[in-house]
Amino acid sequence: MPTETDIQLESIVSRTPSTLSNTVDDETVLLDVAKSSYYGLGPVAGRIWSALAEPVMVSAVVDHLLDEYEVSRAECERDVLIFLRQLYVAGLLLVRAS
Repeated sequence: MPTETDIQLESIVSRTPSTLSNTVDDETVLLDVAKSSYYGLGPVAGRIWSALAEPVMVSAVVDHLLDEYEVSRAECERDVLIFLRQLYVAGLLLVRAS
């Protein structure tokens, strides 16, 4: 099983099947059915979450965000990796090497 630090730009990531989500306005709410835990995501985190509906390479998520937001590539990569690692630690993300 990968560790959170194994998540890299070349990693393939996706949502765990036991996590339900719904978006209302700019907020996405996650429910981890397995743990009965709720999470609230802001607009950018919600966009990342929506990109994880199907397995996707982390670098593709970054590219998608760069098309939508004015941010440097380095900052976007750093922030996406931090967020994905948090999702992984919370048990909401599946990761595999490319």
